[in-house]
Amino acid sequence: MKSRKKKYKFVLREPTKRDVKSMMSVDTQSFTHTSPKDRFIEHLPSGGTKNRSIVAIAMRKDGKEHSHRKLIGYMLFEIEDDHVYLAEIAVRKKWRSLGAGRKMIRWLMKKLPEYKRTQIKLFALNEDAGRLYRRLGFKGDSSMTFDLPIAACDTATTAESPESTSADPQTPPDGTTSAA
Repeated sequence: MKSRKKKYKFVLREPTKRDVKSMMSVDTQSFTHTSPKDRFIEHLPSGGTKNRSIVAIAMRKDGKEHSHRKLIGYMLFEIEDDHVYLAEIAVRKKWRSLGAGRKMIRWLMKKLPEYKRTQIKLFALNEDAGRLYRRLGFKGDSSMTFDLPIAACDTATTAESPESTSADPQTPPDGTTSAA
């Protein structure tokens, strides 16, 4: 008898103040430094800062979105003069390497024309994150500083549908090094 694996779909959404505690929990799992609560609040749409934004990623199972307590990750970004700076991206340990980080970055790639910017810049904290960024078309240097011009965004985003990414929670990765 075949066993059926549960399939989850990741859903990007705009977080609210109710999500801050959950995002701080993901932050604590992902980084040796932790961001203060105010950093998350100022990136919220209601935070009053136009050039800063945040996107949360949650799971969908059987067509229902899980509650705000079930967020599995987030992405903080800032719109600079000529580029978008990806300040932080983090995914809960047991959900890493299942496509959540990739989905958030590809969403941001598609938003560049809307933001009237031509590239994304970021800094990778570890080699696992650096490998993800390289697979998505980012060019990096020895200091783990990466950028992605808009032409590369067009190529990278056609490879996968933005609607959903399936993951199998029965076989989560060990999640020991990468935050995305």
